[in-house]
Amino acid sequence: MRSRFAARLAQLRRVPTSHPALLAIALLALFPLFGNLGAGTLWADEADTAVFARTIVETGLPRAWDGTTFTDSDAGRRLTSDLLLVGTPWAPYYIAAASLALFGSTSFAARLPFALAGLGTLLLLYALVWRWTASRLAAGLAAGLLLGSVQFLLYARQCRHYALNMLLSTGLVLAFDRLERGRVDPLFVAIAVLLFHCHPLPAAVSLATLGGLSLVHPRFRRARRGFWLSLPVVLVLTLPWIAVAWGGWGENSRLLLEPVDFLVRVQQFVYETSVAVPFVGLAVLAAFCVRRLSAEERAFLLLCAAFLAAYAVVTPIVQNPRQMWEYGLRYTNALLPLGAAATGVLIARAARGAALPALAIAALFATTHVPGNLALWAITKPMPSPDDPPAPQHAALHRPARRVDEILRTELGAFARELVAWSPGTDSRIVGFLRAHADPGDRIVTNYAWEPLYFHTGLPQADKVLESYPIYAAARAAGLPDYVFAPDTARWLVWRAPWEDYQGYRWNEVAARLRAAGGVLVPVADFPETIWENRENLHFRRFPVVGYLYPKAVELVYPPARVWRIDRAATSDPDAPRRTRATPAPPAAPE
Repeated sequence: MRSRFAARLAQLRRVPTSHPALLAIALLALFPLFGNLGAGTLWADEADTAVFARTIVETGLPRAWDGTTFTDSDAGRRLTSDLLLVGTPWAPYYIAAASLALFGSTSFAARLPFALAGLGTLLLLYALVWRWTASRLAAGLAAGLLLGSVQFLLYARQCRHYALNMLLSTGLVLAFDRLERGRVDPLFVAIAVLLFHCHPLPAAVSLATLGGLSLVHPRFRRARRGFWLSLPVVLVLTLPWIAVAWGGWGENSRLLLEPVDFLVRVQQFVYETSVAVPFVGLAVLAAFCVRRLSAEERAFLLLCAAFLAAYAVVTPIVQNPRQMWEYGLRYTNALLPLGAAATGVLIARAARGAALPALAIAALFATTHVPGNLALWAITKPMPSPDDPPAPQHAALHRPARRVDEILRTELGAFARELVAWSPGTDSRIVGFLRAHADPGDRIVTNYAWEPLYFHTGLPQADKVLESYPIYAAARAAGLPDYVFAPDTARWLVWRAPWEDYQGYRWNEVAARLRAAGGVLVPVADFPETIWENRENLHFRRFPVVGYLYPKAVELVYPPARVWRIDRAATSDPDAPRRTRATPAPPAAPE
């Protein structure tokens, strides 16, 4: 055992000299992954992870009630009757909690472990391609192309499960060969279980794909026995969670009920996947060099294609066109490293192993849309964004506003600017205002971005559990204070016009309730409505100076976000916040 460990250690020490491209990519990745990582507030989904992670630090479990504010922007559908989060897997929350415990409640600390997972994905992708092709050029090209993907970098810099999905999906494929030993492999099992507890969709697709290949293809049959011995262990460690969490999963999925809609859903899937898979370019490269591919390279490309096919079947079953249009690849982003892997292998083979021609072809893929979406934009007509059923279903391709953005990947320059500058959006401005003007204990009512406001200000939020919510009775039974269920004692009202009626919040009803409780609404601040801030999806990302590269995906004409102070006569209610002028440092601040 000791000699085997020493041999592995010696192998690792030789990596920088035997694989200089890997070392170069690791160094080049540091600034894109970690530069300005703490800039701006966490956006809603990120802050959901961070707020529950902070509760884990305090109580050990992801509970929706932390003694100050109730957290769950899905009307409590992800919660048990004990107000415990179960509708979203726990692994990302506990990983974020470890970082917050070590480095404090900041945007940087919340995002750090996921950026590290992004770095790990690059390293594992290099190892995966090298393992299958024995080509340093192909491995370097694959990792380099992934590093040059702005969509990959956006996912990796989010406090959410996205980077973990990519890391563990890549690691699972890499560990698949270990199953050739014909026995249960602890590493394969551990990766599969952890991937499931990050998100079940990539875990299910990965296991189905690898299991299917082990049954039908000669190259993968060597892993058949090990896979089917390991699978029951994985199921034992995952199936119980499905029973607990099934109800909450429906929040982000819409099962296919009408078979006629399947082709439309597949079309939308292809549109979204074109961010990760340059279909036209891969087809041209494959036609050019298919006869030069070795047997191992063919098997590896088949593996990549099998993953794409599996996602193309499963994703349209659980998501409708509107969800895919809005979510992009967040649940299927394992296709980013696999798409880069297939591209790197084909480029290296097309260039006959010569570095300069390979780099020239890779530059075309990395800096232009010519091998990717350019053809799709040319042959498809613009369509409005899809609607949720029961509206008629159609697919819509995201389109940039300018012709130059259709040819060149201008998002590279926009992202580079983001690494050294920041343009505060609506969330950041509201957080800054409340930090400057709110007193300790002031209660807030808002109709959007509850989690970012709470994470970055620490101020309690009123009117969080509406009577129409499925969790209402359980929250009442848990003895939560009255302000959780009504806006009556709020000191601040923040209203965002784009989210009118979102989760049941309506301006007229909230304002009328506040006035009926003796409140006087005094407008104190307006902020330009930027819609999103720090979104993970390239199509909805607002970059400094540039703004939205895909503005048609976002309705930009909205009234400004408005903040009201709620004045009222002195109250004897012991539960009401007391007026003081001291403003303590909040528990989290946008950096």
